[in-house]
Amino acid sequence: MGPLWFFVNVLLPLVLPILGPLPILATPSIRAVAGITSLSRLILITVKDGQLGWGAVAMGLSTLYELLQHVRLGQDVTLGIIWAVFAAVVIMIFAAVPAAVGAYFPVAIASPVPVTPAAWVRHYLALSLSMAAAIVNACAFTYVHFRMAS
Repeated sequence: MGPLWFFVNVLLPLVLPILGPLPILATPSIRAVAGITSLSRLILITVKDGQLGWGAVAMGLSTLYELLQHVRLGQDVTLGIIWAVFAAVVIMIFAAVPAAVGAYFPVAIASPVPVTPAAWVRHYLALSLSMAAAIVNACAFTYVHFRMAS
């Protein structure tokens, strides 16, 4: 049941918003109007403004819900679980900022592409922060879920 839970609760919420616009690639007229020349450009357009932060928010809330469910049922909660939930909630709050700001102040696609990783991260800061938040909250959510299930 573990791989199915991970697929449905962690992987799909992060991947579907990225892959959802793929049908656009099949429509030449829409591709031309949107200036989409490749799959990588389509994916970048989809997440460049911090949209993965909303996935981090959802996973932070789900992590908190997992904890509250077990407390409500009177089950034991370890200090590690409390720290993981605390981290997920803090990251959730900070993940909402780039996602919300990115909606109002979208980032232009860099041309030319930044050469160094540091320059890329600086240019796509909202994407970088939301990606890190989504990964950390996915890990916290998974950790809390499986620790509580055992």
